[in-house]
Amino acid sequence: MSRLEQLYSDAVRIETTSTSPRILGYHESGRHCEVGIGISDPELTEYLFVSLNPGAHRGTDGSINHAQDPIVTASAHPTMVQYLGETFPHARNIRKFIKAFATAQGTSFKQEAPKFGTTNLSFFYSKTSGQLGESFFVEIGESFPVLRAEVSVPRLKALIFSGVSWEHFFYSLYQPGSRLADFRQREGKHTWMHSFRTTLVTGTDSAVVFIVHLSATRGLTNESIASLGTRFAQIL
Repeated sequence: MSRLEQLYSDAVRIETTSTSPRILGYHESGRHCEVGIGISDPELTEYLFVSLNPGAHRGTDGSINHAQDPIVTASAHPTMVQYLGETFPHARNIRKFIKAFATAQGTSFKQEAPKFGTTNLSFFYSKTSGQLGESFFVEIGESFPVLRAEVSVPRLKALIFSGVSWEHFFYSLYQPGSRLADFRQREGKHTWMHSFRTTLVTGTDSAVVFIVHLSATRGLTNESIASLGTRFAQIL
């Protein structure tokens, strides 16, 4: 079984035994919650975006009428390069971020794109995390074993939290007692970036960066995204 198939198998198994009130409600009505693994590659990924949760498909609440087949689902999973070719806001804006990063590095988008990945604190699809209440926090906890596996890539240099508040990082991926170093702070309505270095629960020393949510559909200009990509290159 491939790494991706194993991650999907783990996520599907966790979904079937979830104690989230939302998902228990789905199960009682004969439905399941769709799960979605992030995109990371042990051979390539150096910089990993982390958001809150995979958004539900338009017009849905994240539920599906049948349990997923991990093997079938894994076979349709995109590479990061394929993902960056999509047209929805998150993919478009990450693409702009990487282009600015590559320019600042003196390289090219083609060279840098495969080094990036993206995932979420929760692998459970949902329309909006802010409306889930207790369920969201249960789902984050249940997703942690898969998230830990996703960030356990040997080449990892940085986690970029997109629209994720500090406490979520410290409660999940921070190695308790680890020193925080090289703290930097930049303000701006959409160009704020806070960063430091510390040790993750995986034992990896990593840069940790917090930025605006790159799925934002209002106010986030091309210039502000480019500024974030350039700043990211400068802190590494």
